[in-house]
Amino acid sequence: MELRALTRKEDDAASALREANGLPTDDVADATIQLLGAFDNGALLGMRTPRPPAVPRRRSTRRKRGVGRVLGERISELALEHRLEGLWLLTTSATSYFERLAFVVADRDTTPSGIKATAQYSTLCPSTAVVMRRLRMGQPEE
Repeated sequence: MELRALTRKEDDAASALREANGLPTDDVADATIQLLGAFDNGALLGMRTPRPPAVPRRRSTRRKRGVGRVLGERISELALEHRLEGLWLLTTSATSYFERLAFVVADRDTTPSGIKATAQYSTLCPSTAVVMRRLRMGQPEE
């Protein structure tokens, strides 16, 4: 599996993968968002957003292939490298999966302003999406 930044030429593949997973595609072409992709023989399997100094956010992945785990590990490494205080995400269907990865449900009022300012938070995800966080990188939250 190859991990690398997606190029603007791969926006269509990114949109198709998000659409196939029932996720919004409106912000895929946003130049301020850098997507880290996992590829197998040139095929995009999943992606996440590791855009320091903002807080990284998870993107869609194909399930049951270990892609999310590999991307999550790399995002955690990037968060440590950039001395981020933690990771935040929104999910409508994978709360228990992220709890196994040391994320905890967070009150929406505690969401950092950088996350609240994104299209994903403000308009693309429903207001019922669960906000989760993982602080103190490198160890599970108490």
